[in-house]
Amino acid sequence: MVSILVSTLLLDHFRTHGLDFRSISKHNFYTICRHLSVISSQITSLYLSEKDDSPGQIDRFYSHGFTLRQFTHLQSLSLYHLHSQDTMNKILLDLPYLSSITHLTFEECCFTYDETDALTFVIIIWSLPKLTHCYINIQFKPQIYFPIPKVISSTIEHLSNSDIEPQFSQMTRLLENTPNLRHLSIDFHFNFSDEYQSSTMTSVNTFEYIVFLDRISYFSEFSQMHAKFTSIESRST
Repeated sequence: MVSILVSTLLLDHFRTHGLDFRSISKHNFYTICRHLSVISSQITSLYLSEKDDSPGQIDRFYSHGFTLRQFTHLQSLSLYHLHSQDTMNKILLDLPYLSSITHLTFEECCFTYDETDALTFVIIIWSLPKLTHCYINIQFKPQIYFPIPKVISSTIEHLSNSDIEPQFSQMTRLLENTPNLRHLSIDFHFNFSDEYQSSTMTSVNTFEYIVFLDRISYFSEFSQMHAKFTSIESRST
């Protein structure tokens, strides 16, 4: 009876505030996990972190027998400071089951992926049927370009990508495979001398994008990309 009452109270709280495990103590983490199986299917947002004050948290989450696919009504998933490739692979296996997810965040994550693994990562994300907001702050080792997905996402509207930029020449294909994109934020860091460094920020009505350029010769390509953005915006109005 007490267990049912606790589960009910937890569910009422997490429905409003989401299930946020960031900076939580191990004791509280284990306490919540004891009741999580009862309420997991009704949680709509989940935050997990591997930061210094909560190391190994995501591994403990899985070691308790939980998988992300149990959170069948999850709409928002945020993962912080994930550095384990094995754990990331488990997450990628679960993501296709999260058919209701609209917001996905990877913040300050880092792991070893080759180009094939990275492409699989992106394809899985672009295949999520309701995803609208995607924030990717990941370092792949060795450093590689952000692979352009071979599938089309008709739902992604907001995309933020740092640390793994796509090749500038592939930006048009990225837009073609994300046709409903309305906000794009990408850092381009080309390792050239400071004398060529410059930056620009521009917007086209509801379609906004932010690009940081470190080489002035890329402005001609940037102008072509700007024309592509304008064309997309014209077709959407």
